[in-house]
Amino acid sequence: MKRIICSSLLVMALLVPQAAFADSTQETSVLDQNQALMDAYQPKIEYGEAPEIIDFGGPSDSSKISAADSSIMPLASVGYATYATGETKVTQVPPFGVEVSGTTKGKKLTAITSATASIWKTTDLSGELLYTGNEANSLGYGTANSEFDYYFINVSGISFKAITVHSVAYDFALYSAKTAYSFLRN
Repeated sequence: MKRIICSSLLVMALLVPQAAFADSTQETSVLDQNQALMDAYQPKIEYGEAPEIIDFGGPSDSSKISAADSSIMPLASVGYATYATGETKVTQVPPFGVEVSGTTKGKKLTAITSATASIWKTTDLSGELLYTGNEANSLGYGTANSEFDYYFINVSGISFKAITVHSVAYDFALYSAKTAYSFLRN
């Protein structure tokens, strides 16, 4: 009887670590596939209206990008389970500059997020792109932060807009949306 118990304990001890590694291998595979989606995606920096803060990437969210369409689709509705949040902020840098910061924070362990911030001079109905920051990426619950300083020379009374393109790859799908922050340079 003692041999049977010892044998069964030995078999269990050998099988338990393999079961633990099976889950981590599966998560690594999901992360690799999500990373491949993010690597293939090139954010399209466009001028336009957008909220300052968003939640996006849920089941009923139309910001999902199909393989055939790599453009940014408008954010129509947000599902109850979101995969990421995004925000654009502008902070004054005395005497003549601003710091533009676009962040995308993941809400799922296997999500891969991206943020690309830009600054625009506002004209009548369109904008003039002045600068685009680097694309920043993050994994899981981390925050992708694209930020830069921009300095103005002899401008006052002109409107500007900071726009960030946010994207998240989760569960083999890619979602993208944008946020914006408008300000007047005095």
